[in-house]
Parts: sequence; C-alpha cells; structure tokens
Amino acid sequence: MLKALKNVPGGAVSPGDVLITGSGRGLGLELALAFAAGGYGVILHGRDRAALARAARAVTALGARCEVRRADLRSRAGLAKLFRLFRRPGLSVLVNNAGIHCPGLPLEKVSGPAVDELIQVDFAAPVKLAARAYAAFAARGRGAIININSVCALEAHPRRAVYSAAKWGLRGFSAALRREAEGTGVRIADVYLSRVMTRPEFTHGQRADETARRIYSFFSRSRGERLVLDGRPRGRAR
Repeated sequence: MLKALKNVPGGAVSPGDVLITGSGRGLGLELALAFAAGGYGVILHGRDRAALARAARAVTALGARCEVRRADLRSRAGLAKLFRLFRRPGLSVLVNNAGIHCPGLPLEKVSGPAVDELIQVDFAAPVKLAARAYAAFAARGRGAIININSVCALEAHPRRAVYSAAKWGLRGFSAALRREAEGTGVRIADVYLSRVMTRPEFTHGQRADETARRIYSFFSRSRGERLVLDGRPRGRAR
C-alpha cells in the first residue's frame, strides 16, 4: 500500500476524505485531482500497481493526503478491502466511478462470463459499496454517494443491451436510495455521461479533465441530484 500524508492546500481545514473507485487513470484520476484541489484527502482505488503509483504522485503533488487501495471489484475479498474503509469517521464521500466499457456487440455475441463481469463491476459492486457507505454516513448524519453513470441509462441503444441493463439498474438503485435517504443528511447524486476520451481508440468525446472539473463543481457548489454531461455529436451514443 502506498500512503502519503501532506497538508491541505492553503492550510484550509480538510472537508474529509473521498474514495474514488477506478481512479488509477482516466476520469477517475482526474476526479481525484479535482477533489484533492478542493481540499479532500483522496483514497485511490484500482488494480494496476504502476498506474496507482503514478496517480498517487500526481495527487500528493497538489499537497493532498493520499492513500492507495488495490482491490478487484469482481471478488469478495476485493470488496471487503474497501468495505473496511467506511469505518473511518473522516471518509465522507464515495464516488462509484469504476466500470467496464461497453464493447458494442450484438447480444448473441456477448459471452456468459462477459455478462457476469459487466453486471458485477458496473452494477453489483457499486450497489454493495453504496450500501456500506450509506450505512456509515447515515449513522453519522452526513456524507455523499456519487454514482458515475452513462447516458445509456437514460435512453436505449442497440448493441448495448447488457451494458444498458447495468446502467439502468444503477439509475433505479440511486432513485430508490435517494428516497430512503431523505432526512438522513446523506446526499445521493447521479452523473450521466456520454463518451469521455479515456482510451486511445476514442477519437471523439469529452475531455476527462474538463468533465471531472464539471462534476466536482456540481458536487461542491450545489445540492443537485442529477448531472447530465452529453457531449455527443448528434446521432452518436456513448
């Protein structure tokens, strides 16, 4: 485990810590940098040791507290490693960002193991993490859960049936939990994104750094429940 403790930028009092899944690279890393710049301590998560080490250096370069947790969201042991973090009173925000990219295949060409993996990472793991976070946050009377979702949870597209099932499921989960959380002090927020350019083969989409800044601004400057960032040219899906 990598761990670094530094002062909050500008000497301000830290608003707490944030756990961001899938934050070794891409949008997750940019979100980590945005929260670090906002004074949060950051807990990075991922599976790639080298990517996490690079991400940790980028976060601590901003003067933020940073820890790393390597964990596989497909395994019980990996989830259990993250569950233990919610015992900390300082952890106040969970960002469910990790996910599997939709391959855009016809349903008959999606294998059974691929279905299982996508549902586990894009739906079951966020739900299980949110359940643990919610229990801890509600007991303290404060906290926030941000589910990074897709525009595929708002509209139907061919060749994305399983991906859409996971994303629509996460949308429904958030809506129900939001009702359950009324009066607890726990905020449940959803972010719906079109394609973010986080892979070399993505030649169009939204920039990860700009998207992360917009998400953090939405989180920190409002009490909004839903943010849609759709940067698609007309007629294109994520």
